[in-house]
Amino acid sequence: MDRRVHSAIEAVYATFADVPRPTTVRGCPCCTTDVENCALLARPLRELSADDLDRYAWKAVTTMGTADDLTYFLPRLLELLVDDTLGAETEAVLAKLEYVYDTWPLARQRAVDDLIEAVLLHSLIRDTADAWICGCGLGTTDAAARLAAALNAADTAAGLTRWAQRNCDASGDPDLRNAYWSDDDPGAIVLSAWLGRTDVRRALGLAGDGSGVVSAEHCLYTCVVDSRGRVMFDAEFEVHPGAVSSLSIELTAPERRRVNDPAALRELAFDIGGSPEHWLARRVTDDG
Repeated sequence: MDRRVHSAIEAVYATFADVPRPTTVRGCPCCTTDVENCALLARPLRELSADDLDRYAWKAVTTMGTADDLTYFLPRLLELLVDDTLGAETEAVLAKLEYVYDTWPLARQRAVDDLIEAVLLHSLIRDTADAWICGCGLGTTDAAARLAAALNAADTAAGLTRWAQRNCDASGDPDLRNAYWSDDDPGAIVLSAWLGRTDVRRALGLAGDGSGVVSAEHCLYTCVVDSRGRVMFDAEFEVHPGAVSSLSIELTAPERRRVNDPAALRELAFDIGGSPEHWLARRVTDDG
């Protein structure tokens, strides 16, 4: 195993060590059995096998257990995914992050972020990154932000170029091919916008130009993905009649999940414009 990946896995275990072990895991009686549920708690977390966790990995939160249960089991699930021993598909497991990622304290988010980025950089070199790219895009919408680091080294940039070429159409426009993507997935929208940036396309040697724009409304807001893969929300609003102001903020994880809904973004723009105390507390970021 790659040293950085191994260290990142250990960091995830350490950061999640205070998550309480479930006393029981309840599942849909039509889909699961008591034997399957009890097997999940029969051994310490790191001793659970791929067979113990495979069915749970497919059904976590939706028909088996709670979001708290998933937070407990996640370090072992991620380790088994890295080892490529879990029967459940990587995309399906990482997509489960949608149920828990936004609820975690920052330290847990960062530990999982670091692991995903380490795996992506390692697997890009080996042309095995597609499932992790799709899975983390579905689960956190942040595939673009993590892939941006790949542009900093020749071997990972070459791997990213090969992946991007397989995920563009004949004209060079982004066309994500993994079957788990759908057109309205926020993660797919953000990743496609990042791949559509002129500077990113030049770095990857892709044909054509792009804007990186996710959604825009004249004189109200523009939502773009910057070169580092962050989703930036540029809003204009009236401070008082006749006086217009503007700001640029990085969307939080829950807000990024709204990029597929223009009405939700419009509402966010109005919220920002109407509540100065709200946006003054937000971190204003730049593209430097």
